Amino acid sequence: MEVYVTEEQQVEAIKKWFNKYGNMLSWVVIVVSLTASGIMYWRHHQQVLEDAASDQYLALLEGVEKKDKATIDSKAQVLLAEYASSPYASLASFVLANESVDENKFDIAEKHLQWVMSHSKQANFQAIATIRLMRLLISQNKLDEALKLYNDKNMGPYLTLIAELKGDILVKQKKLDAAKTAYELALNAAPEEGMHGPLLKMKMQELGLESTAKDVKADEASTS
Repeated sequence: MEVYVTEEQQVEAIKKWFNKYGNMLSWVVIVVSLTASGIMYWRHHQQVLEDAASDQYLALLEGVEKKDKATIDSKAQVLLAEYASSPYASLASFVLANESVDENKFDIAEKHLQWVMSHSKQANFQAIATIRLMRLLISQNKLDEALKLYNDKNMGPYLTLIAELKGDILVKQKKLDAAKTAYELALNAAPEEGMHGPLLKMKMQELGLESTAKDVKADEASTS
């Protein structure tokens, strides 16, 4: 870096720098300011949309409580059409699916659950929709269709449920060895606390598919 002998030389150097880069600096400041303003506007806009979607969903729940089908349908359609990217649209689809099941309109219920699987941005909602659709198909004895939905990737806390459903399907299809493998996966993924694991073990015992997978795992942990 140059060392300036006098204050006049320092001032002259600063003037030269601004003459050369000042215009560019102004544009940088303008761009940064516009970007910051844009981000603030976008966040405000998103919050407005979130609040509006929340209001629509609360109105939908009031319709459910009052058994007002017209309100349920109208509020759900608004959420699906205008706020499809919000979690409230997925929640509305779950409500519509439940309503359709209660009315024995299973094909319509399937479509609502498929909507969540295809459009929801929430991984948890996608997993729940998959599990509910599998159960719905199993109840209709559409076993092959239900099995095609099985996917144990990125299921997180829902792995136990979906693996158990796979086992249930395979039992119905008389594929007991494959069912045992699915149940063991479900058992190993079950939380240590709670009743899911013990109940799953009882189910396997009743089917003659008793597994020691958890016991082996516990023994390995105790000896390590």
